[in-house]
Amino acid sequence: MNMFRMPLVLILVVVILAVIFVSFVLFGEGKIKYRSEVLKALARAETMFNQSPGNPASRQEYATLLFQTGDFWKAKMIVQPLLEKPSEDFEILHLGARLAYLLADYKNAEEFYRQIMNLAGKGTKKYKDAAKGLALTYFQTRTYDKVKELPDIKESKAFVEMMKKFPGKPYTIEWANKERTTAVPYTIEGMLPTFEVRVNGKDLKFILDTGGNLFYIDKGVAKDIGLEKLATHKATYAYTGGQEVEEFLGRADSVTLGGVTIKNVPMTLAEWKSRGIESDGVLTTQALKEFLFTIDYRNGQMIFRERNERGLKLFKDSVEGKETVDIPFVLDETHLLFTRGSLNGTPNLTFLVDSGLAASASFVGMDGMLEDLKIETTKIEGSKYRLFTISSLGLGSLVWDKPAQGLAGIMVGEPPYWSQGFIWDGLISHQFLKNFGSWTIDFDGMKFIFTK
Repeated sequence: MNMFRMPLVLILVVVILAVIFVSFVLFGEGKIKYRSEVLKALARAETMFNQSPGNPASRQEYATLLFQTGDFWKAKMIVQPLLEKPSEDFEILHLGARLAYLLADYKNAEEFYRQIMNLAGKGTKKYKDAAKGLALTYFQTRTYDKVKELPDIKESKAFVEMMKKFPGKPYTIEWANKERTTAVPYTIEGMLPTFEVRVNGKDLKFILDTGGNLFYIDKGVAKDIGLEKLATHKATYAYTGGQEVEEFLGRADSVTLGGVTIKNVPMTLAEWKSRGIESDGVLTTQALKEFLFTIDYRNGQMIFRERNERGLKLFKDSVEGKETVDIPFVLDETHLLFTRGSLNGTPNLTFLVDSGLAASASFVGMDGMLEDLKIETTKIEGSKYRLFTISSLGLGSLVWDKPAQGLAGIMVGEPPYWSQGFIWDGLISHQFLKNFGSWTIDFDGMKFIFTK
């Protein structure tokens, strides 16, 4: 939710990318610069693999390049035979761990990261990277207490400290009705869904942003309602003008959304309203992960269902007779939802789905992708930001063919194109998503479900 002002009265709320955990970069990203080059190498690797599928080296190279291009599902299938045998190859184990983590196979992610730690010497980079991977795995599985057995992780010190100090199990769910489903109406304010939420008994206004990690709440509001502070860390956002700011990681006793209450809730206490942002806080990916979540654009409501077979059946009953489209996604770091998309007719790009870009633009293009596809940009007068023309934009088989404008140059920090170890082409957001009847995030099936 990085916010800043631009000409043409554009107010943007951009993905929260304060990198609490250091990104996991795989296999020398500097050797190959653009996707087009990786695809050429991938074609050669596929030929070699098909000629000698029993050759471990050709299998490993093919899987690695599939990973780098964003075909995580096929990459896992190709590398799997190498992981089924005892291995001391760090690159194979690392690739296996990364793919398991991305695809929410946390049992195998934990196993592979532990193997790496056992093989690597204490204090080595491989050892430390594996420890970070385990910390993230424990974060996703809500087993915060397990981080106590890990060595100090300097780059993630505050976040690990929060997990170590966190009392009990986070995210306990209490429903107000036997159906274990609730609908929360929203209005559009500042271009984003805005709705009522109750934190520690206090009625507040939050926005929805899948580009965020923990619940975000303004530091001043948090102080007024007595939220507990557990750790302090520094973060950099676009809405702070790239300046580093101090934030707190803490805990709320309860957060109520309609007919469901979440108890013992991790929170980020952010510098927020002092920077001109009007909402009290943000509903983000880690909270949504507790539910089978739907945003019903047609009827202006968010629907929270129990995340189990019963909730899935209720959802399927609700869309019976409607045309639906399933799109697989992966979850990286703490909250980043990546899937495959298309731009101006170029398929199989890797997009972050971040619903918190509050602007007339539906897409942010990374410089590496724009350079590779030779897309010309025009600088916005008086700013460092740029515009480019979009003729079509899509996620999976969902393609929006209406002309639009994309944004560039708005990300803070290091260029994100290779930051995850795979190519990150762009960020797709609210102005695209809202064109469909509804958008559901199924964290068990690891897929988005759209109704048309």
